Amino acid sequence: MDQAPNLNKKNTTENKETLKRRILVAEDELIPRISLVGMLQAGGYDVDEVEDGQFLVDAVLKGNKKYDLVITDQNMPNMKGLDALEKIRADERFTDLPIIVNSSENDELEEKIKSLNAQCIEKGVNQSVLLEKIKRIFEPSQE
Repeated sequence: MDQAPNLNKKNTTENKETLKRRILVAEDELIPRISLVGMLQAGGYDVDEVEDGQFLVDAVLKGNKKYDLVITDQNMPNMKGLDALEKIRADERFTDLPIIVNSSENDELEEKIKSLNAQCIEKGVNQSVLLEKIKRIFEPSQE
């Protein structure tokens, strides 16, 4: 007797949830970078890291990997996070790439970041806050 294939939507949803998202972290300071990468890996994400804004731009625009999210520090050598964000947004392929700027800067900077379709997170954020923010980015209907 032939059986129909199991088309249970729950299985399909679970399979999508097990796919790892790739995140690029740009942070010039070693300890904060290690901490951030560790939090993200503990949350189940694949993480690549770069040490300055120019490497960030190169990885996104010219690299051979596709990123689901970028988290960048603001104050870095060679190119600040905001300058990198502007260069990335200038490429039409990446106008909707989720980007979080990790900074302890002022409200004026936060407004500029938001105007570039990006989000802010305060430097030194704890793991649960960070992972919840990322979850809302990847699953906006959960807000």
